[in-house]
Amino acid sequence: MSDGWVGPLKGIVAAAILLGPLGWATGCCLSVDCSPCDESIVVSATDADTGQAIDGRDVACRDAANPIRPCHELSEPGSYRIIVSATGYQSVERVVSVGESSGGCCDCGYHTAYLDVALEPN
Repeated sequence: MSDGWVGPLKGIVAAAILLGPLGWATGCCLSVDCSPCDESIVVSATDADTGQAIDGRDVACRDAANPIRPCHELSEPGSYRIIVSATGYQSVERVVSVGESSGGCCDCGYHTAYLDVALEPN
């Protein structure tokens, strides 16, 4: 003899096994409104003497495969050399690591790296 709820329960268990964790996560992500991804590297620059933000700065990135390119073109985890320059200031070069994300809803594949630099006036 079987209770009336056993048949439907078997169907739910079978669906959970077939879909697995990804099936459930995908269902959750369908209802999430994802914004565009932030850039992989966000750089801010200030005047070392005054602490004021510097507008009009140039930021270039270097990795093993590409000698120099705009940082906004980067969309992969990795280590990058960042060159920050502005008219009237000494350029600086820093190394930044962009971490890999662990997945999930609205995943961009990386964790945004933030770099704050103080540029010395010439």
